[in-house]
Amino acid sequence: VINQVASYGRYVDAYAPLLVDRTKDYNESMALTNPYNRDNICQILTSDGRKIERIRVPAISTRIVPLSQVLHDGEDRWQGRIQLTAFNRLITFSVKHSLKNPGAINDFEHLDPFRAEPTHLPAFQSFRQWVGESLKLRGLIDS
Repeated sequence: VINQVASYGRYVDAYAPLLVDRTKDYNESMALTNPYNRDNICQILTSDGRKIERIRVPAISTRIVPLSQVLHDGEDRWQGRIQLTAFNRLITFSVKHSLKNPGAINDFEHLDPFRAEPTHLPAFQSFRQWVGESLKLRGLIDS
């Protein structure tokens, strides 16, 4: 997480799949815990471009953010993925619960922070590793 914030300049979390359905009394919320002594500001972006912006999570507190607020007027169902960004690390959970009675919780799951590790190598470095592995397989160099 420290490398992630250093690389991206923000804390980034993602979660899928999510479902909000008014007709089935089904909602999901994000439980955002701020373990630090300073307030944290975050936003939630959905896979189809909807936003929940400027969520203030007070210091050493938890804020519950219902995802039903991404529904448009007259819309009963939304399904998709989210990306959450914040100034600093948050401890994040998806909470699945009743829309009418948020205390009736069905499930909760931890979100997956993005890792700030490289996912590719420069072409020449990749070529050098391939040559090294080929030479090892032929017994021409030691491991």
